[in-house]
Amino acid sequence: VVSTQSTESSGINAEYGDLAEGQTTVDLLRTLLCEGGEMQHTPCIIVLDYTCVNKRSGANTDKVLVFKWIPDTCSKIRQKMVYSSAWEGFKTMLNSTANIQTANMFEAQDYGDVEDKLKEC
Repeated sequence: VVSTQSTESSGINAEYGDLAEGQTTVDLLRTLLCEGGEMQHTPCIIVLDYTCVNKRSGANTDKVLVFKWIPDTCSKIRQKMVYSSAWEGFKTMLNSTANIQTANMFEAQDYGDVEDKLKEC
């Protein structure tokens, strides 16, 4: 599980090191998941604390987004099966214990799927 926060603070120390000045965790995700990124071909479950603007009030709103990253380019069928089989139980556990809405949980095969979900917030 990759866990990130979408703040613009440069003091976030993630598994992948400190963010550069002005870099957000969404930028970090793009770097990791897009062409040439470390996780481009690796399935994983990503938890993202994302700040977006509420469409009705215009105020900043924090949402926790959880997504299963299983890229089409992943060649290891066993890895795909492991993450797919664990996904439903993981979603149920997060919904019941952490009160994360299932509407904020999705599956992504490419970074375009992630961008589409971020635009919906």
